[in-house]
Amino acid sequence: MELLKIKPLTEEEKKQKLVELQDKMAEKRALKAAEEAKEAKANELIRRKAGKVSPIHHQANQSLLTHTYRQETAQVKEDLKNKQLLKDLEEKRRGSSHFPLSSPSLLLSHRQVT
Repeated sequence: MELLKIKPLTEEEKKQKLVELQDKMAEKRALKAAEEAKEAKANELIRRKAGKVSPIHHQANQSLLTHTYRQETAQVKEDLKNKQLLKDLEEKRRGSSHFPLSSPSLLLSHRQVT
C-alpha cells in the first residue's frame, strides 16, 4: 500500500483557503441568523395567539398593572378603615367600648398604639 504525501500549502494558497473558509463561515452565520429571525417571528405569533404579552410591551403593561394595583390597594385600605370605624361605632352604641369616642382620628390613633 502506497502512502499519499500531501504537499504543504504555499503562502498564497493558505491565504486563499483562509478567505474561502471565512466566506463559508459568514454564509453559515447569515443562514443561521435568517433561520432564528424566522423562528422568533413564529414564536411571537404563537405568544400573541396564546394571549401572552410580548417582551417589547412588557414594561408598559407592568407600569399599568402597578398603577392599578396601587389604586386597588388604596381602595381596600379605605374600605377596611370604614368597616372598623362602623364596627367601633356599633360597639359604642351598645355600650361595650373601652374608651371614649370623641373623634375618628383619636380612634385610629388609639388602635395604632395598641
